[in-house]
Amino acid sequence: MAESKRGRKPLDKIKSAAITLIQPTKSAQATTIQVDARPVNHLTEGIAPGLVPLVRVFDNAPEAEGLFASHFGINLSQMAGMSPEQLGQQTDMILQAKQFAEYIPIIEPLINDYIKAVVDYNTFIARAIKAGAKGIKEIDKSKLDVMLEWFGYKQHQEQLGRKADNEKLKLQAETDNFIVLSDFNLDMALKMKAIALNQQMEAASQRPELATQLAAERKVITERKTEIKQLIQYGTRGK
Repeated sequence: MAESKRGRKPLDKIKSAAITLIQPTKSAQATTIQVDARPVNHLTEGIAPGLVPLVRVFDNAPEAEGLFASHFGINLSQMAGMSPEQLGQQTDMILQAKQFAEYIPIIEPLINDYIKAVVDYNTFIARAIKAGAKGIKEIDKSKLDVMLEWFGYKQHQEQLGRKADNEKLKLQAETDNFIVLSDFNLDMALKMKAIALNQQMEAASQRPELATQLAAERKVITERKTEIKQLIQYGTRGK
């Protein structure tokens, strides 16, 4: 109260203070260090930013700090410089993680079931693809077999057609030869008959009574020759 009467402000409104530390030295002189002793009165101000540059544990392993931060989301050396609001947000994160950890026993089997379902689905697809590939190979083989059979059938048909054509030509040639031979035989027979008739006519000329008979025979032979040619050329039905 005495200090208040002299006009000094309350402790919570003090902006700064000087603290004198006595350190033993050879000259036994006192050393004065100025320390910012202002209380944190705003949520955005760091609580103890002066501690941040004093962290030395990471000097020989600087990557350890980043590794810890990347794994756990907390920067240890910067915590002292964080504001109450930032620390509160960090605490929220920690509490959320702690609360979430309580549900892990429930979530974990569900995750495992889900993973198994995804694995089963993928292995099912793999089996289907494997079976499908095998089936496609069988189908391709069947297609090849059908194509070869069809090609063989077409070749067979072509061979039969060629053989039929050859047989037709052969039969036609035989028929032509038969006709030619028949005509030749007929001509020879007629010629021989004509020769015989001529001889008979010559002989008959000496006998007038046979002239009429020879003429009738000659007419019959001529008509028969014409009939035979028509049968060979036009068949039994004629023209």
